[in-house]
Amino acid sequence: PPLAVGFLEPNFLLNPRVPAAVRESVAKAALGKGLNDAQISQALAPHAAASIIEIDDVVGTFCGFADGAANREFAERTKQMLTYKRTPFCMMEGSDNAPLFSQCCSPRKPGDKFFPCIHGFDDPDPLPACAAGR
Repeated sequence: PPLAVGFLEPNFLLNPRVPAAVRESVAKAALGKGLNDAQISQALAPHAAASIIEIDDVVGTFCGFADGAANREFAERTKQMLTYKRTPFCMMEGSDNAPLFSQCCSPRKPGDKFFPCIHGFDDPDPLPACAAGR
């Protein structure tokens, strides 16, 4: 089943089609680190009437779900969505401005520039640990 996560591009409020009532109903929030879903919901509850909640910095905030079964399902699904392995392909990034006709994955001869290979994306980093007592 799809994950129902709603988000919009950062500048959507500049779109003239966004109703004024939405544009003017923005709450700003700062959250602690290492919070589970229930704690995040509780921390955001004072802003429930706002159309939009801008969260200052989310890195390191979400540590998982309070419900163990939901947490396991989330970990399984996100690993599935965020891990990607395939036949190696060339990347221009990291090529040190190699000419377009350069070899892929290794230099043609010592000293030649080449396009580095990528095999997909590694497993996502683990979630931060939940704060003590959470």
